[in-house]
Amino acid sequence: MEAWWGVVGGGEVGQALLHFKHGVIDETNRLDSWVTGTDCCGWAGIACDNSTGQVIRNLSKLHMLCLGKFSNENYPPLESTSMTSMKWVASLAMLQHLDMSGVDLSKAVDWLPVINTLPSLVQLHLSGCNLANIHPYVPSLNLTSLSLLDLSYNDFHSSVPKWIFSIISLVSLDLSGCDFHGPVPSSIYSFRNLTSLKLLHVNRNAFMNSSFVLKELSSSNLISLDISVCGVSNIGS
Repeated sequence: MEAWWGVVGGGEVGQALLHFKHGVIDETNRLDSWVTGTDCCGWAGIACDNSTGQVIRNLSKLHMLCLGKFSNENYPPLESTSMTSMKWVASLAMLQHLDMSGVDLSKAVDWLPVINTLPSLVQLHLSGCNLANIHPYVPSLNLTSLSLLDLSYNDFHSSVPKWIFSIISLVSLDLSGCDFHGPVPSSIYSFRNLTSLKLLHVNRNAFMNSSFVLKELSSSNLISLDISVCGVSNIGS
């Protein structure tokens, strides 16, 4: 584990890091040294300033976090990393880029409520995370800065949630292999709202077999469109 962590010293340091540890299934026991009541500067993967005793960076000011399928020369690649909760992410108030692709989040049912507390988030990559709950109803969406959303290859087996069409800042949307089905919501919540969208990948979704959806996309500004294996027989009609 590289020393990329960052928090200011004191009780909040251990609390934030322990929230992370408790949400991870640590199959390789990398985090055994992360114990309540001990100095976090002595924990594996944590680097502190020798003069101040503070952890080198401030986790609350972290802008980018990539945990998907990570490995380094000191540890073998992790074939399966899983988390039971995303609660610890809520402390990363300034996070702009989050990539957890390949991390098993099947038990992290709080993933969207937590992500929704990050108003500065610009890119969210959650491809192949075994997400099951798409949270169809979100009372208030705070992802006003999000330009890239990748939820590909999560088997939701549901209709497309309305909140996706509320993220009007989206430039790139990847819903490939999500097994969305049924009709797209009314025109109030549809692709027509996503006027900044340039990339749309929705292959392997039954909802795309709809002339209404195709008509909306025909007047869009898309640069890249993937609707393969969607049962679309005549894109020109």
